[in-house]
Amino acid sequence: MPATNGGLDAAGCAYSTNLLGPSVLALGVNFYLGTPGLADAVSNAAVPLPAGSFQTLNLAGTAVNGSQASQSFVVTYTDGTTSTFTQSMSDWGYPQKHAGETIASAMTYRITPASGTVAGAYYVYAYSFALNSAKTVASLTLPANRNVTVLAITLSGQVVIPKSQTIAFGAIPARTAGTALTLTATASSGLAVSYASSTASVCTVSGSTASLLGVGVCTIAASQGGSVAYEIRLSVRQIAVGLAILDHRRHSS
Repeated sequence: MPATNGGLDAAGCAYSTNLLGPSVLALGVNFYLGTPGLADAVSNAAVPLPAGSFQTLNLAGTAVNGSQASQSFVVTYTDGTTSTFTQSMSDWGYPQKHAGETIASAMTYRITPASGTVAGAYYVYAYSFALNSAKTVASLTLPANRNVTVLAITLSGQVVIPKSQTIAFGAIPARTAGTALTLTATASSGLAVSYASSTASVCTVSGSTASLLGVGVCTIAASQGGSVAYEIRLSVRQIAVGLAILDHRRHSS
């Protein structure tokens, strides 16, 4: 099929869909290419990124009309800060082995606007940039240079930052020794809460039941051990445990 949508270079030529295929594997990641014939090779633009925290931003692309030196790629995070990466890129027909550049795919011809082919060796290159994984990405701004084209972007090494959670563990009124108490703390995450006594001579805990053994102060900790998505949380409550008060008054008739 002919090269459409202006192609890649000044002559309107483009990669062959048949040779390139639907995806390219390089740098240990898959680069998924767009639908053939659509204008999905991008130059001189800001590209939205899926919100998330990642370790690495990977690009598949090329330079055209000659090698393009010291091109700036700018990642913007959701807090407004940025990371800037400088990369020299080889022309699609002339690999220069720039630092940080890997050949992702090699093809034996390119196509022209007139449905013809031009034999030769034509390449897609891959690049990898380390992100600030403590932040959430928002967008990637490509170099302001029509001769730099990006075919695919893959974010890898996703980092899940645990959310904060709270434990609702209300105050417990004084109780009588020799009784039991059902503990009812809840975590805002919805995850299960566990309990432990640090005053074993006064009270013990089994599951969510506290057994009040003797007079004193019973100290119980309600904890939620966290998960990939939530931080660990702990809440402590104290219970005054006393003796039962008996009424010994006599009634006369």
